[in-house]
Amino acid sequence: FSYSIDTPGGRDMNQTAISIPTSEELDDIFCESDILKAAVRESLLAPVHEFFTRPGKNLRSSLVELGYHFALRNEINELSSDAARKLSVASSIVELIHGGSLIVDDIQDDSVVRRSSPSLHILHGMPKALNAGNWLYFWALTRVRDLGLPPEREHLLIQDVVELMMKAHAGQALDIGMNALMLPWKRIRQTTSQGKTHDQNLIVTGK
Repeated sequence: FSYSIDTPGGRDMNQTAISIPTSEELDDIFCESDILKAAVRESLLAPVHEFFTRPGKNLRSSLVELGYHFALRNEINELSSDAARKLSVASSIVELIHGGSLIVDDIQDDSVVRRSSPSLHILHGMPKALNAGNWLYFWALTRVRDLGLPPEREHLLIQDVVELMMKAHAGQALDIGMNALMLPWKRIRQTTSQGKTHDQNLIVTGK
């Protein structure tokens, strides 16, 4: 399932810009140490960059952009450059979190293929892949500040994102620890009839 949608600004919604830190941003962390920056590029940024160059549906970022345009469809015909930049940041935040969850999920499920290529832990090893998946969560949170929100709204947004990610991890724990196939048939029917499976799906997806 793949698609492409033209926004009022004329940009193809299938092209979501995923921002990876620049050398200047790494300077803030590693005090301009070329050796340390080179190591981080090789063991973290390069695998992450390769992962996001793989073909994907960008469904979640497209839904963010669609919601924004639908909400303002009667007010604007074309986004300002600043609004377009913020919308791109919001879309990339969703994709960064989703990308991190895919990398970690592939490790947990021992999946060997992701987006028509070897899973990141198969290609780069589990330590690098696990670190990259976790790092993407934090990079997404860091990008919230690029939205230029007032401090109070920024704080509330970060709180909401962290809460949803905690729920998603709790849901993943259910997915890992609860094997419905091991339950007696009557117990499966009882569990699903009580809405447990529905609740689990809601938690796994962070809703």
